Amino acid sequence: MGGPSGVSEATASGPATSTGGGSGAWGGGAAGEARSAGTGRGVVAGSSSEGAPPGAASAAPPRRPASRKVILTGAAAQPARPPARSAAASRRVAAARRSARGWRRGDTQRDGSTPGVWAVRQRRCGAVGRAATSAYAGTGATIRGLMAARRRRNPSEAERARAVEVLDGLSRAMPDARIELDFGDDLQLLVSVILSAQSTDKGVNRVTPSLFATFPDAAAFARAEPEALWPHIRSLGLFRNKAKAIVAAARAIAAEHGGRVPRTRAGLEALPGVGSKTAGVVLVHLGAEPAFPVDTHVGRLARRLGFTREEDPDRVEADLRALVPVERWALGHQLLVWHGRRCCAARSPACERCPVAVLCPRKGVKAGARPR
Repeated sequence: MGGPSGVSEATASGPATSTGGGSGAWGGGAAGEARSAGTGRGVVAGSSSEGAPPGAASAAPPRRPASRKVILTGAAAQPARPPARSAAASRRVAAARRSARGWRRGDTQRDGSTPGVWAVRQRRCGAVGRAATSAYAGTGATIRGLMAARRRRNPSEAERARAVEVLDGLSRAMPDARIELDFGDDLQLLVSVILSAQSTDKGVNRVTPSLFATFPDAAAFARAEPEALWPHIRSLGLFRNKAKAIVAAARAIAAEHGGRVPRTRAGLEALPGVGSKTAGVVLVHLGAEPAFPVDTHVGRLARRLGFTREEDPDRVEADLRALVPVERWALGHQLLVWHGRRCCAARSPACERCPVAVLCPRKGVKAGARPR
């Protein structure tokens, strides 16, 4: 009582025990020894006690108890519990922990460096991704596709009916909708679609006659250097990159496909410079495989019409495939392209003359635009 008090420890379920004759406690016990008079709050012994001179130093710094951690409240001490989480979250945490075993922040690497927290997180995510990739090896599934499938929702019958009604209205208004690129064979179609990126179809049609006269087949393109194509396509945007893509694709076609354009999505997308949209357009107009290609116009109109909320073209295509019957994918793609070019512009859509205005929720359209 007359000197500095000792350090006391307590568990969440028993009274405080003193190690030096003091009366304070860390955390308090069930009988109330851990609460200071009149406050109801836990106190730490060692700072001052009854009978100790003012300003007296504590005999020893307080130590945390070996028992469970407690949270001090105004009324009583309560044991701390981790927040509840879903079973899916628990599985994700377990997978991350398994992938991170033996590799933590501060560990020395082979090059002598020590990774930071972001490097650790990147390593953990990479390990989980590689594990999932190996689990689905040989099935044709990709991590991107699997995640998109998890996010995708199944459209209702009413949503499918509205999508078909929209395409019916566009078809009545534009019965002549077709691809506006001029081509004579599979290779010319592929080259024209590559050239049409960030260029108008009319501009492509102006340059392709002289280009195809100079390079009539895949072997001719394969023997050429990209610079040889420049004089023919110089009026188009990004003509240097397009020339490289055309020559590289032609060389792959000549070497691996006998000079013929592949008629599968996997074969087309394996060609240099050919992406998902280009492959889809070629497949649709060759009639080789059903597809719903998504370009700038199709993606923008699909979001405006409420068909999708996705921004990624692959995810937009997946949502459109789920909405529209497969036999209408090719025409649906062309109708949306024509409608986007002729009526539903990005900044100022002509809602007053839109043939499907009554069916359109006008997502992203300013309030000034009104249907007719």
